[in-house]
Parts: sequence; C-alpha cells; structure tokens
Amino acid sequence: MASEPLNDLQIAALTLSIVFLTILWYKLTSHKEESRWPPGPRGLPIVGFLPFLHANLHHHLTELSQVSTCTYGGVDIGFSPYGSYWSEMRKLFVREMLSNRNLEACYSFRRHEDIVIGGTDSTITTVEWVMTELLNNPETMSKVQQELKHVVGMNNVVEESHLPELHYLDAVLKETLRLHLALPLLLPKRPSQCAIVGGYKIPKGTKVFLNVYAIHRDPQVWESPLEFQPERFLSRSTNLDYAGNNMKYLPFGSGRRICAGLPLAEKMVMFMLASFSFDWKLPEGEKVDLSEGFGLVIKKSERLFAIPTPRLPNLDLYQ
Repeated sequence: MASEPLNDLQIAALTLSIVFLTILWYKLTSHKEESRWPPGPRGLPIVGFLPFLHANLHHHLTELSQVSTCTYGGVDIGFSPYGSYWSEMRKLFVREMLSNRNLEACYSFRRHEDIVIGGTDSTITTVEWVMTELLNNPETMSKVQQELKHVVGMNNVVEESHLPELHYLDAVLKETLRLHLALPLLLPKRPSQCAIVGGYKIPKGTKVFLNVYAIHRDPQVWESPLEFQPERFLSRSTNLDYAGNNMKYLPFGSGRRICAGLPLAEKMVMFMLASFSFDWKLPEGEKVDLSEGFGLVIKKSERLFAIPTPRLPNLDLYQ
C-alpha cells in the first residue's frame, strides 16, 4: 500500500528537525580546541563544504579567501597516501632521463621530432597561453620579435644555444606561468607531524591544498597582479626562477614534490616559442579570449586561432 504524501505540518516538522540536528552537531563539535583550527566556511555534517564547491576550484577557493578580513585556511577534502614506490621511480626518472648530460645528448632528436614533447597537454597549453597574452599585448610581442632578431638573426634558425640569451622571452614565459599555470594550481601537501601555522593547529596527515593561483595573483605580494608585465621578471635580484625557492612564485611546485619534468619543460617551451618566426594576428573580427577552464591541465575555454605571416626573408628556413 503506497504511503500518503507528507502534509505541510509534517514537512515543517521535518525541516525543523534537520535544522535542530545541524545546530546540535555544531554545538557538539565546537569544543575549545576549535579556535586553534584554521578558519573556513561552514559546511554540512559529514560532507562538509564539498557540495558547495564550484567547477573552477582555484577560482572558488580564491574567492572564499577574500570573503572577509579573516583569510580562510585550507579546505580538507580528502586524504591520499604517498608511497615509496613513486619516490624511487621519480629519482630514477630525474637521474637517468632528465639529467643535463642526457638532455644535451638528445638535443638533435628533440629538434627534429617536435617539439614528441609538443603533443603533451601541459606543454601545448603553456605555449597557447603565451601566444594568447602576446596577441593581447602587441607591444610585448614586438619586444619579443626584436630580441629574436638581435639574438638569433633573420637568416638563422633557432638553436638551444640561443635560449640563455633570450632574457625577455624568458620573462614573458615566467609571467604567463604566473597568470596561467598549466599544471594543477592546487598543490597537495600533507604534514608528517602536527604543526602550528599562524597560530592554528594543522593535525598530522591533514591534506592541505596550496592555492598557487591565489598566491600568484595576491595584491599583497605582487604589484598590479592582474596585469601582464613580463618586466617584473627581468631583475635578477627578485630571485624568481622555477626552482620553487621563493614562495610567492611556484609555477612547478616546490621541494621534493616539484615537477620532475622541469628541466625538459623549460627547454622545450622556450625552444618552441623562439621557433615561431612569424608575424601573428587574429582572424578578422576576433578578440582575444582569456577565460579558462579547470582540470588536470588549466586550458583556455576557447582554443586560440591566429594567422601567421613569415617574418624571415629566406623561406627555406621554414622547411
């Protein structure tokens, strides 16, 4: 026999019961130690704040940190083990495949087998973001082309030996990675023991997400953080490299968990960008789109379409 639908009185009673149980749960969990935990948005019992997170997680967590004058702490959304097997594989990968000696030995292969690495998501995404910013900033594009003309020349092809001299292009890449990091922007960390950070207790084993997106756009750390200004990376005194030693700039992570492919990625992206010896423009009527999506790789919402025109006088160099 089918049950009868709830009447208005029963629905109201059920709603009040849920509210009462929720308040009771907060009261029972609000003990003296709570004030020592990092502040954050209130969630629901058991599932916490997970149901309220948006698709673009790095945007949402940045917004949460700006809701009030009290900055929110990390949002604990799970745990994951780090096994010794991955650590050993990582050491082998870095030592045997990505050493400077092996990278130099494979140069001719990389040069002619594009730029194998060109098919990887993070590399192509980074190149696309750089080209997007250059098209959106014509003066910066002109400076890059002038540097290529001076360092490489108009009758030569780019070689890896040219890359250390392309200081402005390097600054453009670093500024692009500050604003549009292709790799995951939420770096997971897990303390091996209890710690006190900023007066708050971080229990052992807590999954802590470091929001690099928010750090790279923090007005307390960067001047005009939302503006594309490669010049901020031209001063050597800033110590802003890819090694993750300066905690305000972490495009590839930091410490033992830094991106294992960093040495190869830096060479390949720079080489690909320096090899684009063209004048570029958008199709008629198109505008530069800077919107982004969220995933394992932070891609543009809309793919970039640009029209190249050869710059070099010798067309054989494009073969």
